[in-house]
Amino acid sequence: MGATFDDLVVWGQTMGMTLNEGLDRRCVDGVWGMFANRPITEGEILASCPKSALIHPNPDAYPPGTSRSVMNIHAAAKRFMAHSGSTPSHFTLFESLEHLKSHSVFFLDEKELARIGEASADLCRAITAQNTKNRKIIEALSVFDPSLPVECLTLMTLNYSSRAFGNDGFVPLVECFNHSTQQGELIDSSGDAIVLRAKSHIEAGNQAYISYGLLDLFTHAVHYDYYDPADSHILRFDKRFYFPVLQRSDMALASSLPWRVNQEVIHGMPVYTVSDHEAYLSMDGPSPTVVDILGAIVNGRAHSSTNPKTELLTQLKRMLDANHVDSFARKYFPKSARRFHAVLRKEKELLARNIDWANRCL
Repeated sequence: MGATFDDLVVWGQTMGMTLNEGLDRRCVDGVWGMFANRPITEGEILASCPKSALIHPNPDAYPPGTSRSVMNIHAAAKRFMAHSGSTPSHFTLFESLEHLKSHSVFFLDEKELARIGEASADLCRAITAQNTKNRKIIEALSVFDPSLPVECLTLMTLNYSSRAFGNDGFVPLVECFNHSTQQGELIDSSGDAIVLRAKSHIEAGNQAYISYGLLDLFTHAVHYDYYDPADSHILRFDKRFYFPVLQRSDMALASSLPWRVNQEVIHGMPVYTVSDHEAYLSMDGPSPTVVDILGAIVNGRAHSSTNPKTELLTQLKRMLDANHVDSFARKYFPKSARRFHAVLRKEKELLARNIDWANRCL
């Protein structure tokens, strides 16, 4: 019999971790979460984990240029293979491969991906990009360390995608909280421990949340394998807007922009994208940074006769035209990916609101 959540809490305490005694782990509507058994005040610590208790890879053991996430996955896989599943550890609450196959996009076959692509080429591209990234990690680590089974590397990589905290990797107990942009707080990792506090007062019986921050609508559904229609959602500028490279002056313009620029090939066409944490579309319209970026691009083009409003509407309508969700019933989607039917409906609503904003406010 494997270790339980209670075993994990006791083990965590020996490692210096804490879990607020006012919290219980419960399963509601098939989803596990952390719930208050007494009133919890705003700012109260919900959980913490000292950085000394994390799995720390040795950077010197890896080729130059290896990303921290790849190091973390490999170090976790080595620890996992040496660990007895009957005792609590960083891996106690991991999703098994069998469970992941029921909802992870990683296991979609070409026919299933094609079905999603019929509803949205943009969504299919996002899923394919994430799957390609994960497969490259698994393949690279298989070559780097042949002693590790592919199944183990797959398990670590997929759990890392859905539950790791950036360069800190797996953080036991803190990872037990479900995400909510509205009700959850970002972790504080500025000190010697990773700390999660209550964003606001939590009544007894209510769920306590964490926040992963503002992420693209597709990112939540693809990386974290779930979709909460009640939560706040955005479309990130760098994930949705792209600008064709038609002539040399286009890349010269891109290089002159005061934002991070990436070159890509989308639908066989060379393009560039622009990244900024403050650039996104919400239900209330585009952030000011979106308008700033579009203005800089339009005004800098040697061959442009458009303005920011025209550019914004052109991009939004392109995205809206690529969304064909209304032509398909939810059951047409693969069983493990039916959440994307609701995701695409939300995307349509979000795009329509931004089109309305552009027509009224620009």
